[in-house]
Amino acid sequence: MSFNCSKKNETLGNDTIITTLAWSVKKYIIAGTTDGTVYIWSIDSTLISSSPDNYEDISPTKITGTSGVTSLHYVESSNALIIAYEKSSELKKFDLETMECICVFTNGHSGNVTRTIIDIQENSETSNENGIKPLNILASGDTLGVVCLWDANGCGIDKIQKPFRYV
Repeated sequence: MSFNCSKKNETLGNDTIITTLAWSVKKYIIAGTTDGTVYIWSIDSTLISSSPDNYEDISPTKITGTSGVTSLHYVESSNALIIAYEKSSELKKFDLETMECICVFTNGHSGNVTRTIIDIQENSETSNENGIKPLNILASGDTLGVVCLWDANGCGIDKIQKPFRYV
């Protein structure tokens, strides 16, 4: 049996263009699109590789945005997804159990966020020998040349996260 990579997925529609992807090998495949929709397939990728013909039975859940998705980051420690949208100076964090927005990363950028990258620390729940707990650091850059650093796991009571550093 062969896996047909050229098959069109009607789930996304005819005019949908995937702009970015995120992946957790044993949990999710996630696609961000030009229309602002994020498609989340709950799937164990290791099972698909051993049985490729079963992929058609998978239906995605969706998070709907108002503009195109520029980046996605899955944060396994909190089972959350951080999304950057076109024409926005903010990033949003969604709980993947409830699909609710649980945090807005704001008050860092004046320009639109164009790029993001995240550094996930594998043992972020334990402190190092100096008693310091490592951060999952999210870096974002914008159209005005500003880079912000954020604690990807943190969020205030008001669901607002401010950057801890500007570069």
